[in-house]
Amino acid sequence: SKERRVVVTGMGAVSPLGLNVPMLWDGIRTAQSGIGPVTLCDTKGLDSRFAGEVQGFDPLEHMDRKEARRYDRFIQFAMAASGEAMRMAELHITPENAESVGVIIGSGIGGISVLSEGVITLRDRGAGPVSYTHLDKTEQKALLKVLTDSSDWQQYYTDEQTVLLRRVR
Repeated sequence: SKERRVVVTGMGAVSPLGLNVPMLWDGIRTAQSGIGPVTLCDTKGLDSRFAGEVQGFDPLEHMDRKEARRYDRFIQFAMAASGEAMRMAELHITPENAESVGVIIGSGIGGISVLSEGVITLRDRGAGPVSYTHLDKTEQKALLKVLTDSSDWQQYYTDEQTVLLRRVR
């Protein structure tokens, strides 16, 4: 059988070690740790007060203010990293090459901050103030739509954490 080959032409990263691939690679190369005190939430009552948090990320460097408010932080990270990968690859999606482009997304849970905010609002103020966009922000579908900006993609789940996309012909 003929082996299929894949060529990686671009990479993107947003991680506790850096906000792009060069920063991440430098952190790995110099044996830096991305672990530090938790700053994004209250750690009172938690067994651990250390985590690998992304520090210094400004979503407005990657999207407009409206998009930044609309999307959960994990989607903002994905948009920044995918933008970096596309720039590195010098990939411009056109009608001629669109059917040859695919996306693979791995997400452990994603959107937990928006989900927890919605649960707190529901508990404290009832269902009225909870926006339907809370659900949109937490779904991987929102990320898929942002990355593909098209409805003619099919998604396949290989497991609970990975989504594969294929262009529908």
